[in-house]
Amino acid sequence: MEGVWVLGWEVQLCQAQPSTARSGVPIPPPGITPHSLLSHWPASNRQPPAPMASAIPPNFSWVVPGKLAGLAMPRQPSHYQYMHEHGIRHLVSLTERSPPNHDTCPGIKLHRLRIQDFCAPSLEQIKHFLQIVEDASNKGEAVAVHCMLGFGRTGTMLACYLVKAQKLTGVDAIHEIRRIRPGAIETHDQEKAVIQFHHHIK
Repeated sequence: MEGVWVLGWEVQLCQAQPSTARSGVPIPPPGITPHSLLSHWPASNRQPPAPMASAIPPNFSWVVPGKLAGLAMPRQPSHYQYMHEHGIRHLVSLTERSPPNHDTCPGIKLHRLRIQDFCAPSLEQIKHFLQIVEDASNKGEAVAVHCMLGFGRTGTMLACYLVKAQKLTGVDAIHEIRRIRPGAIETHDQEKAVIQFHHHIK
């Protein structure tokens, strides 16, 4: 009578009979693999995959809690899991190369605004970034922005956000971002970009 092979046992009419070799050790018939055995195992007995652990990304901090955050380049799948768990659905990358493992979390959309290290964003890049934040906010979604270490380019964009959203002067926005994220905005050109953006919109 035909039976079903599960982990070396042939099940027939609710009775389990082992198929044994001369050594007495149960063996499956030819062509049976661990994957095919699993296909016969009841779904209710299969263990679901363990949830991915999350870890706070490097140099991560909220500038506007639940809405906008800055960080260094995320590198591990656990970094994306952390952001997703905290409501972040958009990641703005300011580096010249893509952050690794970003495809492990399809729930976070990657936006690329390439800026050379230690350089300042252009006016168009600043406006594009602010539009991403505004569109996400309208949908109740948070945004995170990163460069390599989360200081220069990231701090510049975050300060420009404060200039527009909180009506701060360029100088005050720089001071506020440096208070929240010590070491932010590293060069004179980056400071100048924030101040010029304030003059542009006032």
